[in-house]
Amino acid sequence: MNNISILERIYRFLDSKINEINNLKYIPTYNRVLQDSGVEKFDPHYIIFWFKSRYEKEEIRFESLIKLKLEAGSIKNAKMIEFLNKMRKKIEKLEFLPTIDNLLQERPDFAEIEGLTNEEISKITYDWLKQNGTSLSELKDQAKLGLYYNQLKKILDPRIMDIKNHVFIPTAENINIITDEFVNLNYLTDYISRWLCANRIANNLTEYLYDVGIMSDGRCLKDFLDSKYLEIKNGNYYPTIKNLRKETDQIGIDIDSYINLNKIRYEWFIERIGKSMTQLIEEFEPTYQQLGVELTSHGYPPKFKSQKFRISNALFQTVMIMGQNNLIIIDPPKTFSSFQSFFNYLKKYYQWNFVDILTGEVFTLQDYLNGEIGLHHINFKKVDIRPDNLVFLFKDYHNFITSSKQHFIQLFDFFTRILQKNIKSLKQNTIPTSWKVRWRELASQEGIILPIKRYKSTKKRSNIIKISSKYKKLDSFSNSFDF
Repeated sequence: MNNISILERIYRFLDSKINEINNLKYIPTYNRVLQDSGVEKFDPHYIIFWFKSRYEKEEIRFESLIKLKLEAGSIKNAKMIEFLNKMRKKIEKLEFLPTIDNLLQERPDFAEIEGLTNEEISKITYDWLKQNGTSLSELKDQAKLGLYYNQLKKILDPRIMDIKNHVFIPTAENINIITDEFVNLNYLTDYISRWLCANRIANNLTEYLYDVGIMSDGRCLKDFLDSKYLEIKNGNYYPTIKNLRKETDQIGIDIDSYINLNKIRYEWFIERIGKSMTQLIEEFEPTYQQLGVELTSHGYPPKFKSQKFRISNALFQTVMIMGQNNLIIIDPPKTFSSFQSFFNYLKKYYQWNFVDILTGEVFTLQDYLNGEIGLHHINFKKVDIRPDNLVFLFKDYHNFITSSKQHFIQLFDFFTRILQKNIKSLKQNTIPTSWKVRWRELASQEGIILPIKRYKSTKKRSNIIKISSKYKKLDSFSNSFDF
């Protein structure tokens, strides 16, 4: 059978369905026509040609199959969309939530007559709500808060005259004496303010309490911070919890029980100082005493925790190899506020590498993010943060050296000498010996008998002088020997 006869057969079949097609009762997709027409195979364009020819003769309402499909979809959805439009005001007022159960309870015909599945009902509802700038989850949240507010109204409405006359003070604490229905005190305070405003008593609870002559905890804290404004701005006072506890009598509130302290303090800093307290601490780098913390013999100076301070030390161990024996230390034309920006810079200028001072193995951003880089005090004095006493090591080397101080003093002394020698080598722009010869070999050359190797895992790290370094993580010394 030639192509013309197949075309004719397809045309005749579609002509026989023209009334059903016009009434949206038959959608002539390729697969459906292939199944119903009895033709084994045909060119899909034949359906397109048929629509075009019949539309030109005004025998069909649709110019193409696509428009037919679109029309068929909108016809199927029309009654439900019409119902949602009718219920718009009730939905906006949260008097009706368009869940599947609620929709089918109001209009069971959507499923029984229109043949809509739960998935189709959900999709139509989702699209309609999205077009109206909301979602079902948002409506549910609003409904919960609306119920919360209505519960509050039942308590406050009968007491409106007492509230106006300051006989009953509508604080969250006083309401909780009447009922234990309200768990979230933050919501409760917000809705008390809304109720006061709706009844034209005050714009909010803080204003109402101020008029009554009662200072809210938030107002008390803000007034105290205002009194310390210049000291805070200039980095001479830090309202940490420890410092605020010392000012409890002046502030007039119990700092430890005030649940909104962090929120009110943060808002005050942003509004008055233009930055958070954390940013202020990073800028001025206060001492522990200024933060309200007494420095103990085991404590670190606050500067030790500063990223800027740590990066300034990291620059000393960021080098470029120049020949077999020499290197140069980086002197970047910019400062770095974070290790993320520091490593991004090294990624761009890849000839520079930030390295472990003991082995010359290269640190990566992932090592930093995984907490694999430690800043080590050579003399173990936490308060000594001189550059010559601080070196960066892989965390496992750091732990290994720390363990040796307790369990293997001869090896600890060896590490101390090696680290000090390596600092001197970097200052002289020469490659440290322990970067070329493994430290284990150097220790053996000095007659040090090393602990038995007990390995947990292995992985490779890149050495700056292009030697692949097999890294193996040791157990603690106490697990290797009987002491």
